[in-house]
Amino acid sequence: MAGGIEVNHREVVRIIMSLKKEFLGFGPVPCKFDRVQGIVAGYKDDEKKICQWNQSTVVILKREEKLMNSIKIARKIMLDRNDDTTLGTTHLFAAPTYEPHLSLAYSHQHLGSFIVNKNVPPDFEANEVALWRTDPSSLEGVKKWYEIDRFSLC
Repeated sequence: MAGGIEVNHREVVRIIMSLKKEFLGFGPVPCKFDRVQGIVAGYKDDEKKICQWNQSTVVILKREEKLMNSIKIARKIMLDRNDDTTLGTTHLFAAPTYEPHLSLAYSHQHLGSFIVNKNVPPDFEANEVALWRTDPSSLEGVKKWYEIDRFSLC
């Protein structure tokens, strides 16, 4: 819902308490997939090939009302913003898709050499929220994942 934020312990506690309060009784969130999309690594500088992101395959979620509401609530709490420009751009979602998505594969390879499965995963309902800390956040990947908290939406 909101990645790449850096906060101290006190702020993590505030975020968890606020998320639990706002999502109490919210109910399951339908996650319906639209399409699988391959992405060539995006570059800040095409001549020098300085890589900005390395997602190779993502699956795009449909912008269903309950999904969008849950994302807006979480971003308001986690990023302390009230608008849809929480990424410092005019987009609610980050590049390269500018869509709600799940990253399925990461690679620095050009898409022509990366096999992409075009089958869209089955839709599902999200019944809980999990907050994770990842370290380090880099183009080389995330080596460590730490679950901070998990709670029910129902």
